[in-house]
Amino acid sequence: QQQQQQPIIPVIPCGMVVPVERLDPSTSSKKKCFSRLFNGQGWIPRCLGEALYAYEVDTPDIRVGSFWFRVKSRSGLDVRHGPSSNAPTIKSDDDASFRFECGEFLRASEIMTVFNNKANSETGVGASAKTTECFAKLYRRRNHLGENDASQQTLLHRFSSLQSLISPGEWVQVHGHGELFLEECSAAPIIERNRDGWQYTVTTCGTGEGLHVRAGPSAEADIFSGELICEGEDFLVSEKVTADGDQAAWLRRKSGGWVHSIGNDGKAVVVETVASGVRRTYGDGQNNTEQSRRMVRQILEKGSRAAY
Repeated sequence: QQQQQQPIIPVIPCGMVVPVERLDPSTSSKKKCFSRLFNGQGWIPRCLGEALYAYEVDTPDIRVGSFWFRVKSRSGLDVRHGPSSNAPTIKSDDDASFRFECGEFLRASEIMTVFNNKANSETGVGASAKTTECFAKLYRRRNHLGENDASQQTLLHRFSSLQSLISPGEWVQVHGHGELFLEECSAAPIIERNRDGWQYTVTTCGTGEGLHVRAGPSAEADIFSGELICEGEDFLVSEKVTADGDQAAWLRRKSGGWVHSIGNDGKAVVVETVASGVRRTYGDGQNNTEQSRRMVRQILEKGSRAAY
């Protein structure tokens, strides 16, 4: 005898803005209050007893397309299941959080800004209080909606089906309550990845105490486990990131953490080891043929590493 399958109850992620039919004011003070979805495909609770499940907000501002952001928050940023700081963070099976560190770049396909400008006894927001929160949805090819398609759809049409409301997404906070977490980029960064890794060597540390390893690709990021890489030490790099218009690159070590390619004096502090044994400077913006030939001559004549 086959067991009867339990029906799957659709769940709308925390923070999603849901169009509903206009609520009868006479029911708003009741202990059990529900709102019907605008598409008529179900009901959602507004409040059950003392528990608040949903509250009224102004029509949100939504931008759809392709956007690049860089993390400004020094402590990094968690990725959440919904566009709200109350939404649960996304974690792996081994309980590791999906997050971006300070300085990392991310691509988004949707930006949602929610305004709460009305006095609301449910949320505790007073008549003079104004709150704004903005979240970005990470770009995924499978759920990307083109700008041309999105521009022809109103908010009600975009969320006309229950499936559009419960579709999974990965959200990060752009700003909220006067604090900026992500900075929008005017152009996409240059990102290179290599599973096998590139080998680099520290040529000079500037301060003489070693090259600091950061938690993220930014001088503002926290120090990674208090670790230093000494002059002459080799390490493997799995990712290279260069912001638009920058000469310096940030290098992600395969063992964890990030290091920069150029010091405060504008000189290279690391060099990449090429398969032929020739080392070339990375990130100084000068990789022409004449420089490569000069570097080979220096190595052959002096028998030492050359950085320029």
